[in-house]
Parts: sequence; structure tokens; C-alpha cells
Amino acid sequence: MTGRTRRALTGAALITMLAATACGGGDADRAEDDGPGTGAGAGTAATVLSPLWEQPSDARGFGAVWTTTDALVLRAGDEVRALDPADGAPLWTLDHPDGAGRICQLSRTAGGSGIGGVLFATAPEPADDETAAGSPEECSLVAAVDTATGDILWTDTPGTETNTGTDTDAPDARPAQPVGVSAGESVLTVSTGDGGLHRYALTDGAHLPALSGPDDACTRGTVHDGTLVAAVRDPAETGTDCAERAGGSPLRLDIHDAETGALSWSAEIEHEAFALRRVLAGDPLVVEATGAPWDGAAVLSFPDDGDGARTLGPAEGHIGTVQSGGQQAVSDPAQQLPVSVDGVFVAAHDVRTGLTAHDTRTGEELWARQQPDATPVGARGTSLLATGVLDGEQHLLLSDPRDQESTESIGALECADCVPPGQGAAGAPSRLWVVGTDGERFYALVDAPQGDHLGRLVAYPVPD
Repeated sequence: MTGRTRRALTGAALITMLAATACGGGDADRAEDDGPGTGAGAGTAATVLSPLWEQPSDARGFGAVWTTTDALVLRAGDEVRALDPADGAPLWTLDHPDGAGRICQLSRTAGGSGIGGVLFATAPEPADDETAAGSPEECSLVAAVDTATGDILWTDTPGTETNTGTDTDAPDARPAQPVGVSAGESVLTVSTGDGGLHRYALTDGAHLPALSGPDDACTRGTVHDGTLVAAVRDPAETGTDCAERAGGSPLRLDIHDAETGALSWSAEIEHEAFALRRVLAGDPLVVEATGAPWDGAAVLSFPDDGDGARTLGPAEGHIGTVQSGGQQAVSDPAQQLPVSVDGVFVAAHDVRTGLTAHDTRTGEELWARQQPDATPVGARGTSLLATGVLDGEQHLLLSDPRDQESTESIGALECADCVPPGQGAAGAPSRLWVVGTDGERFYALVDAPQGDHLGRLVAYPVPD
């Protein structure tokens, strides 16, 4: 199987906790309803999808999930462990490398050959005496992990970079703070707090050439997702010493290919104090960003590359501008990621509080839903594959992301722990939400409102 398959479905695997989907359209769907659609085939599936395996879960959610042909890798706090996709048997638990403290971040997906990236904090050094403080903990140790074995293939502590991406060993250079890691087909990328970027060969950690912008503009921040790198640059400031931004001149968004480092396109940004938070989707580009005129965060799409941005929302607080400084416009990337299918972007604040779908070309809200009863499994062509409730039972559903009336059931999910609406404690149903897929099977967490454990992790087949 190719490296691309082993990476999982990047538009679907880890994004799956977020956008519950297959449910009615337009303003009428803001009201509570009984299920995700009434189109042909709804509630009429003859197939029953039985679990391939299931086991009690000691976590209510996972900080990251990697799905490959060899392993289902789960992060729970500072522990990273792997299960056999075929039967759920434990495979390995990650040993922290020497000098590593807590886990700061995992890459969104495992990259080519099933290799993922992990950012660790460096363990604080012992104090010289009882009153002296140890050195501060920083997320400054990157490691590449083989998901088949759990072996750490290589580690590195990124040095200080200039804002043009050139390494420097100057003894008085200020430390760079890595703030992100992503794994692509052959490249692992680490971004730093000073706007610099480090690129490594995924398999052996060899240092790769820095990115090259169209000029010597100051880089003020980068985010990336394994396929692309988005850099905010200030043409008014050049060189390696970026002064505090004076304002008055537009910033520029430069998009690079994460594998080759080549510049793909650029767009002028008129918003003052513009800063990127994360890449949400890549085709077309969708990012979460902060800066005037937003009070908080906003979601922007770039449907025509450098020809201008569209603001998605706001949609009554579900997505778009968040009217509370510091909040995110969509869910925490460690838990839930958005889905982008056929030019439709589906996102939510939280798996339990509702969804919205937007057209990435126009920014128009297509539908919104306040009662999440579905979570996406992935894309099948231009259709959305998701789980959802029909007639009180969980089903695997297929729908047109623009026309929710087209929702059809592929099969009913056999779920021993699922409690139908009105039958659980205080009438609360259990929840089933998908946390990952490798294309052949998908993995879901099921609440256990009447049980003595946190829930169950269940693997289901994905029919052809």
C-alpha cells in the first residue's frame, strides 16, 4: 500500500470528530429534529455492520489519532500507544527519548511510510542550588516515530532560525520556540515562534533547504499541515531582524509546497495584525486567523488561490467571527477537525453543540444544525460518509454535502452500549463519534451513560 494510503485520509481521518453532517438543510434545520435526513434510503438499510472489535476506553477523547495499515495510534495525555487495526490488540507504547519532558503536540497525521512527528518539551535542568530555578520548559525536541514498531527513528532540537529561514549558530541568538509539527510524504516540518521553519527528511532527519520567498520580507508566522506551508510576511520589513510592525502597509500570505518548498501563490492581506492559527483544509485553502476587524478568530477560505479571501460565517456563533477574544472559531484541533468535501466546509465548536456548512467559494452558509447526531467518517468521491441516528439507531450514512435531503443509509451499526434517545439517564442518549479511519475500517468512541467505564472504542468495517 502506498504512503498516501498509510497516512490515512487527511481530509477525513483526524478531522472526523468534528463535523457531524448528514442532516437537513437551511434555516429549518436550526430546529431540533429526529435524524440526519429523510431522503431515499433513510432508515431502510438491510445491512447490519457488526463491530470488528471493541474494548473499554480509559479516555473520553484522544489528543491525536494516526491511522495506518499497521497501527491505530492514540494520544491520551502524555501517553502515545498503538493498537493492531485488525483486532485491537496492544502493539506498543511510546518511550520518551532522553531529555524529553511532556508531549506538546503530535502531527495531524502520520506521513509517508507511516512515520509521524512528535514535539516534546525539554525536561527542565536541575537547579544549581535550592533557591535557583531550573531552565524553563520549552517544546523544543522533535522526534520521528515509526508507527509500525513505535521506534523513534531520530530526534533533533531545532536551533535558532532567522526570519528568512537560514540557520544560525550565533551564541547570542535568542532561542526559537517550535509551535507546530506536521508530517508529509517525505518531509517533516517544524515551525518556530520567531517565524522560522525547520524542514527534515522524514526517514532520517537530514536537514533540508529552507523555504524561499519572493523577496527578503520579514516572516511573522507560519502554519502547515504536511502538504502546504502558509507564511505571513511583511514586505515593509526585510532582513533577519524583524522590528515591531508599524502598520499602514499590507501583509502578504505566501503558500509553499511542503514537500518541495516551492512558492505556490501569494495573496495580499489588508487586515491589520493578521496572524495565522492553523490550516483547516488545503483544497481550497481554509485557515483560522486572528486580527482586525475580528474580535477573536475567523475562518477564511481562498477559493482562487491568491485572488482574495472569503470569510466563512459568522453563523450565529457557530463558525466565523467569535465574539470573545482568544476563543477559536472552530473546535480544538487536538480533538476535532473540520471536513472539506467538494467545496463545502463543515465545522463546529464542539461535538455536542452543533454544526455549520459553508460554501468555500462564496462564504455562504448552506445549512446549520444545533443537534449533532452524526460525525463524518470521510469523503467518498464528492459525497460525505458519516455516522448518524435514524429511528433511534446509529447508521453509516452517505450524503451530498450541499443537499442533505439526499442522505442514504449504507448500514445500521450494531452498538451494544448505544442508548436510544429517551431511554438513557434523564432521557439523554449515548453518543457515538468517529475518531479515525484507514479507509477499510473506522474507529468510534461510544459513551456509556449507564456503565461503570468511560465508554468503548469500537472498530467498524467500511463497506465498498
